[in-house]
Amino acid sequence: MNLSEHINTKTDRVLCPHCGGGALMLTQTGIIDMFEELRAYLNNKYDQPIALKINSGYRCFAYNEDLKRRGYPASRKSLHLKGVAFDIAPIGITPSTLVKDCQKLWKDKNILTGGLGLYAWGVHIDTGKHRTWDYRK
Repeated sequence: MNLSEHINTKTDRVLCPHCGGGALMLTQTGIIDMFEELRAYLNNKYDQPIALKINSGYRCFAYNEDLKRRGYPASRKSLHLKGVAFDIAPIGITPSTLVKDCQKLWKDKNILTGGLGLYAWGVHIDTGKHRTWDYRK
């Protein structure tokens, strides 16, 4: 799988901003397939393209620790470190609406079955175990 065929690597932060790594890992973990399923579902549901900006994909340990030092909720066990998580800022719909759409995909199609977190800025999805959280401030 070619990462740039699925993700705009110029505008989306899928690779680690610190080391530039993660391209190979991201193409082998299933997160891109999950993201594509979500995007297709949204475009069909809303009858128009819904922009989903990826704010964070793969992170190296050093960058993750830097985020933590700067006060971001970056866990030492973050699935971003394994290349199986995306933080997404939706454009055209609210983060709450995006979470509801993700939950529908979970329930109806057994897609997006990993982690789903809601933040004021957007939504976290990952391919880990099924869990949800709401960290809006």
